Amino acid sequence: MKKLAVVVLVFLVPFVVFGSGQGRSAEPENAEEFYANHNVTLIANGGVGGGTDFAARLFASYWSEVTGGAMVVKVMSGGGGIEGLNTVYRAEPDGLTIGTTHHPSDMTGPKLLGTPGPKFDTRELSWIGFFGFDPNYIWIDAKAPQVNAEELKNAGKLVFGALSPASTGTIATIVAIDIFDLDADVIFGYEAPELGLAVRRGEIIGYTLEASSGGVEVEKGFVKPFCSMTFKRTAWYPDVPSIAELAGNNLTADQEDMIRFVEALVSGKSFFGPPGVPADKLEYLRRSFDKIMKEPGFLKQAKVRWAIWQTPMTGEQLENDVRTVLSMPDEKIEATRNLVNKYIK
Repeated sequence: MKKLAVVVLVFLVPFVVFGSGQGRSAEPENAEEFYANHNVTLIANGGVGGGTDFAARLFASYWSEVTGGAMVVKVMSGGGGIEGLNTVYRAEPDGLTIGTTHHPSDMTGPKLLGTPGPKFDTRELSWIGFFGFDPNYIWIDAKAPQVNAEELKNAGKLVFGALSPASTGTIATIVAIDIFDLDADVIFGYEAPELGLAVRRGEIIGYTLEASSGGVEVEKGFVKPFCSMTFKRTAWYPDVPSIAELAGNNLTADQEDMIRFVEALVSGKSFFGPPGVPADKLEYLRRSFDKIMKEPGFLKQAKVRWAIWQTPMTGEQLENDVRTVLSMPDEKIEATRNLVNKYIK
């Protein structure tokens, strides 16, 4: 009798399991349901406690509020600084692994500066968005009377300070020297905090750094922003002209390319997924990114680190920007590199 019961059960269980779904098919999860029901891993490509780590954790803290799901941050700083990038690139394109990094050093820097970078073509990544704009400015001695390019040109021999020959600030300074046709030298080897001290000691008239770094010396009254290294004024100092504005109509095509080169190295945090993330999931990731960028709590905390908040790039804008920069012809890149090499002795 017991054997009969077992046989009946074996045949009934499949019937119950498969028969219960008869007449209806399981509905696939849409993107909203998918992200509400699955954990996302956000890989921060950088060191613990750094700017990328801060950006990742701040973003993740608002992910649940916007999507109903959970996001876990994993910091990766190995492999010469690109382990996190490679991990995201190799991840399954299911939309559950995304990354963030310091944009110029990891994305545009290898192409434009010839620095070490990922072995894959970053244009293949699934771009989600970008925030934390920190444009470069030329900062000069607050006591300097010069207020425009002509006065700076007529000031005689000038000396600017810089970090290493390959730093963004160095390149930006040399591009400005070329555009304004200045009689100037560049001294390398300073650390960022030393540049303000060098101005106070009278060793240099100025230097180029990101707005957030240079602004510290402005608050102390030691330097002033002379111009942004951009085509248009930025939100950081809206009353300060851009280098293109100061140059007027005197820019050559090569000099315009050089400004584009410097603009492509603007500091900020880009967010991305591996190649091939399905269109519906990528669209949801982008939409969620845009929503987080407008959350009052997120903005309040972001402005602690980025005192002046510029409108973030959407995924579409970032993708277009990356493709434009990384498609820049080699001869245009070499023109800027060759200019910089004239000042490296």
